Amino acid sequence: MSSFFYTLPPGGAPPSSPGTGASPSSTGVSDITDGRRTDYEASGLANLIWQFRCSTDLRKLLSIYLRQLQLVENAFFNMKEGMDKDSATGDRLDIIGSIVGEPRAGQTDAQYLNAINARIEINSSQATIEDVISVAIATSGGTVTFQISESYPAGFVMEINEDIDPSLVDVDRLASFISQARGGGILGILVYHVAGSFQYDGPVGTGFDLGKYGGASYA
Repeated sequence: MSSFFYTLPPGGAPPSSPGTGASPSSTGVSDITDGRRTDYEASGLANLIWQFRCSTDLRKLLSIYLRQLQLVENAFFNMKEGMDKDSATGDRLDIIGSIVGEPRAGQTDAQYLNAINARIEINSSQATIEDVISVAIATSGGTVTFQISESYPAGFVMEINEDIDPSLVDVDRLASFISQARGGGILGILVYHVAGSFQYDGPVGTGFDLGKYGGASYA
C-alpha cells in the first residue's frame, strides 16, 4: 500500500482540501498589469500540485518553459507598444503611415501624425457630416474648430471659426482630406480667415497690398 507524504516548502501552507491536489487560491493569483502578465514563472510554479512542489528537477524544467512564455509575452507587448501611433516617431511612424496608406511627404513627425489620424478617419468614413468634421479636426490636430452648414440638395460649407496662420494650418491639405471623406457627388466648400491681415506697412505686420483676408477652397 502506497503512502504519500507532503513536505511544505518554506512559507507554504497545507492544502485546503487534503488529498485533492488542489493548491491554495492565494498562490494562484496572477500579476497582470495593463493586460500584460509578468509572472509566468512564479505563478506556474505556485500552481504545481502539492506532491510535485518539492521536486527540484521538475521545478527547474518547468521554469525553463515558463521563462520562454514570459519572453514571448514581453515580445508581443513590446511590438504592440512600438506600433502605438501616438508615441511613435521616425521610422516607426513611417511604418504606421504605410499601413494606413498615408506617405510622409517631407512632413515633421507632428504633422505626419495629424495626417495619419486623418487618413484613419478617411479610411473608415461613411461620408456623414460627423465623419467630415472628424477628418477636419484630425487634419488640423485639434488646433482650430469648425462649423458646418448643409447646402441642399447635395453640398455643405465648412468654416474655420478662428483666424489661421497659413504657415501652421495647411488649407490645401485640409481641403483635400475633407474632399476624400465626403461622398461622391457632394459639393464641399471650406471657408477660412487669415490672421493679421490688412495691417499697415512697416517692420511688423503685412501691408495693404500684400495681405490676404481669407479664402474659400473646394473640399
